[in-house]
Amino acid sequence: MYTWTMQPAHDLELAEAERWTSLKRECGLLSSALHTATWATIKCYLKLYHRLKIVGAENLPAKPPFVMVSNHTSHLDALVLGAALPGRLRDQVFPVAAGDVFFCSSWRSALAAKLLNAMPMWRKRCGMHALQELRGRLLNEPCAYILFPEGTRSW
Repeated sequence: MYTWTMQPAHDLELAEAERWTSLKRECGLLSSALHTATWATIKCYLKLYHRLKIVGAENLPAKPPFVMVSNHTSHLDALVLGAALPGRLRDQVFPVAAGDVFFCSSWRSALAAKLLNAMPMWRKRCGMHALQELRGRLLNEPCAYILFPEGTRSW
């Protein structure tokens, strides 16, 4: 049996703009609602416009922690992988996105964090501390990552 304890959010001390780029970010009520609406729209778009058909969804993990790893050939890759996951995992799944692209300005940071729940990985200045922080979160919290090991799109 699970014993429930109330704890403050890990990102409580951060200003809103700092939360968007923080690896400690946690979802609030507004973020959860935005994730649900965004991912429902993305899934509908992919099914209607790109005829997305998900085969083998029963093989996906039912609950975190897990890491989805894929090759990266399109900007749609993270969206397709995220759309394949059940909606109940939406706040726990973090696509790991290039910080220098998706978190380079305030409005991009807000869109990536609030709509997609993306987590920044700074390619030029990524050190072991960032990977250790992501690893720690994966081990200590029920979360999952969508990750592209190339760090950029493949040919």
